[in-house]
Amino acid sequence: MSEIKKAVLFFLITQSISCQNDRANLTGHWHLKAVSEEGREFVSEFGVIDFENDTLAILGKNIGFSSGFYGHYSPETKEIWFGGECFYVLVHYKIEGEKLLLTQINDPEPNTEFIAEKCGIGCCDKQIEFFLPQKVAIDLPVCRDFGSCESIPDLSLAQLIYLGRPKPEYQKSNGTDISLELHHAIATAEELGQWNEKVKKQVPEQHWNQINYVIFADQSVLMNDLKPVLDFFQQNRINQVYIAMRGEETTDSLMLHYKNLSHQFPG
Repeated sequence: MSEIKKAVLFFLITQSISCQNDRANLTGHWHLKAVSEEGREFVSEFGVIDFENDTLAILGKNIGFSSGFYGHYSPETKEIWFGGECFYVLVHYKIEGEKLLLTQINDPEPNTEFIAEKCGIGCCDKQIEFFLPQKVAIDLPVCRDFGSCESIPDLSLAQLIYLGRPKPEYQKSNGTDISLELHHAIATAEELGQWNEKVKKQVPEQHWNQINYVIFADQSVLMNDLKPVLDFFQQNRINQVYIAMRGEETTDSLMLHYKNLSHQFPG
């Protein structure tokens, strides 16, 4: 065998080993961290990356009710693609020990850098991940009486309301009191009407009675905090109102339960 053929064969073998090592090292669940301010919003919205086989990568899996944005990665080019026609992210990656250094290549924030840290079994709090995009911090009450909990008939039309104290990064402008969050914005109970009108504009009128309203309230929320929200639904004769609860454990999985609050509405 000529020296050139030996060199080419050696290159191909080392490339193959390198790619196999990449796949072995990448497979698993990773937590994203922003290196600069430009990347904070992206991390709060998507937060995690899962590498599930030789080429599959998923961005933001199980953040809220999202199944994530599917994509693929190439150990040869060290690139990851997420999304499609309406949403597209191209990232270059570099493995450094137990960390992944990521640089976004495409617009709107080219050259934005992130660090990802691999999360092993038992290291995740899935409730924290679920509420990553929210501006208020939420630790749901635990449902201990499963007979009193139920499922929601249809989550596809569910509208979500959050009640909790603003996370530290939002306290400067919003304070530390229990706050209402509607569609990723801190709001007041007086804004519920306007918010609900926007909700109904997105749903055909014949399906308005199928809209389910789900309240995610932190354990520290008192009935006095919840009352203005319940008053709004009672005054507008809306009965498909649920409060979310969780299972005991949130490590590696989050089990959600719901209670219908219509019994709270007199007459």
